Amino acid sequence: MFSSLLSACAAFIWFSSAHAQEVDYLDRIDRERLASGEIHLGLFLNGQRDGSFHLGWQLDGDDIHAFDRSMLASQEIYETMDVRLAANDLSPRSADIRFHAGLDIFEFDVDFEPNSVSNTITTTRPRGEDSTQTLSAPLPDGTLARVTAFILPAIMHLEVGESMRFDWYAPLSHGVAQITLSAVERVEIETPAGPFTTTRIELRGGAPENDIFVDTESGDIVRIDVLG
Repeated sequence: MFSSLLSACAAFIWFSSAHAQEVDYLDRIDRERLASGEIHLGLFLNGQRDGSFHLGWQLDGDDIHAFDRSMLASQEIYETMDVRLAANDLSPRSADIRFHAGLDIFEFDVDFEPNSVSNTITTTRPRGEDSTQTLSAPLPDGTLARVTAFILPAIMHLEVGESMRFDWYAPLSHGVAQITLSAVERVEIETPAGPFTTTRIELRGGAPENDIFVDTESGDIVRIDVLG
């Protein structure tokens, strides 16, 4: 997902507290919201609308099918992503990502096993050499897919002063990082869709870090700021 400012563009649309009380995300998941949902945001760069970010998910048997369709027009960046998560605990099963950067295309075919991951990366360069490489790595117990950190604030309730911690695996960097999601304050914000009273949730530990704003009335994510 893109390293830019994402802001609400429709009614349904668009993350460390030093002494936060840590909670277990599995105890807080709203199963009805997990069954189907989406985050659909305008993407802004230097204050100007420059693309869109659309992350959705749908219950499919024993899986959650999560999908991302995003673009940053001025940088000629386009991404499609399809991820399979276990519906019972959100453990990752697979991820398929197609990432366009200018003329080059990068495809990531990711398969998860208990405590390990395999990532086959195919690069197509019209003005250079094509290549394929397969990377593998061990994973700590309970590692989640990176996309899950953006779904969790939309399917569970965090009170100000509460936080959760977990490891994520990011396919594009083939790396594992320890992530913290912390609800730090209630804050009034403005978006192109209007004003909202929100809970600001800090996502810290990964790259890039984010502030996620969740509407206190609907529970929808209405803005995501990418720090730096």
